[in-house]
Amino acid sequence: MWGTDMYDISEIISMVISRLLRIGQVSSVDPGKCRARVAFDDLKDGAGNPLVTADVQILQQRSVNAQNFNMPEIGEHVLCLFLANGFEEGFIIGTQYTDGNLPSHGNQGLYYTEYADGALVEYDLNQSLMKVNAAKDIEVKVAGDSTVESEKDITVKVEGDIKIEAAGDISIEAGGKITIKASEFNLNG
Repeated sequence: MWGTDMYDISEIISMVISRLLRIGQVSSVDPGKCRARVAFDDLKDGAGNPLVTADVQILQQRSVNAQNFNMPEIGEHVLCLFLANGFEEGFIIGTQYTDGNLPSHGNQGLYYTEYADGALVEYDLNQSLMKVNAAKDIEVKVAGDSTVESEKDITVKVEGDIKIEAAGDISIEAGGKITIKASEFNLNG
């Protein structure tokens, strides 16, 4: 054990923490196993290259029944927690923003996931407003019945066609009038 005359206790704590908690860059990912390797530029291997970990686990919010899956990108800075036996066993516990990579919009009460192609899922707690912006297509499949209710108006705007198909009946019921305005109207029965 170290003698107190050789090391200050704060130096010992600092050395231990620097071995357990480290910030590095993702060098490879294995999505099938939810693992990645992380490179540390400040540590070198025998050839003078950045030290790269073995595959480490990537912590997720949930993994049984309800599951989350979110892999870091290669080159992304991550915070790692290692077991005391070295860099062979550890976890990526998260990623962080840097001065060169700040959130695209950050307000208290704003929760969002933004994707590289421009797709966005956002909830603004301050306005009680949810937004979903798809970069391309949206597909929703429901095994049972579906209901959409709104206490106010619903507006649907489409630059293309709208097609409604039903294997059974289609019913339209209005408490007021029904208005149909079209350049051409066909009714087949």
